[in-house]
Amino acid sequence: MNPKALVDRVRRLLLDPREMLPATLADSGDLKAILPYVLVLAAIGPIVAFLSFGLIGYYQPSTVVFNTTVPGMFVRAPALALVGSALRYGVGLGGFYAFARVLGLLAPSFGGRNDRGGSLKTAAYSLTPLWLSGAFGLFNSIPYLGFLSWLGGLVGLAYAVVLGMWAAPLHLGTPEPKAVGHVLASLGITVVAVVLGYWLLMFLIVGAMLR
Repeated sequence: MNPKALVDRVRRLLLDPREMLPATLADSGDLKAILPYVLVLAAIGPIVAFLSFGLIGYYQPSTVVFNTTVPGMFVRAPALALVGSALRYGVGLGGFYAFARVLGLLAPSFGGRNDRGGSLKTAAYSLTPLWLSGAFGLFNSIPYLGFLSWLGGLVGLAYAVVLGMWAAPLHLGTPEPKAVGHVLASLGITVVAVVLGYWLLMFLIVGAMLR
């Protein structure tokens, strides 16, 4: 997929999803066909996180420690940011695949079908706004605006659920009344697994670096 086509697809998914999603029925459900789209979008958050924490710096507001005021400052940790971003990227890709698998496995329980290609497409297109919300991580480097990073992530997550709710009936045959439950259950299982996996790996890697 060339850059222009990718940008156009993302734009249409965000601005006109009810028209764009039916058009994706003609897309190949093969992992090799979907992976380029996923690799590019999933890299946004990790790249921004490295820029924010490793190069620009994370703004730490002034605090009071033992009756002493520590002025606000920018904290940079390039090595840790690089490791964390690489790990986040790897875990994110694993999370995408896990989400697709869980969507497929749970589909029969919600009246749909376990279709590998359909689950991969549903996962990729529904996660698009969540991947894009990673760009909000740059607000961590702007004094007192770090909360916008979390807000952007929540908006991206909410929109991901909406897209998944519309995509699941098309690609997995989930009845529309059950689609939101299908997506939320799949996403919930995946988020728990990804968060636990990320922090476990981060703990092991950082611990090895500090030895």
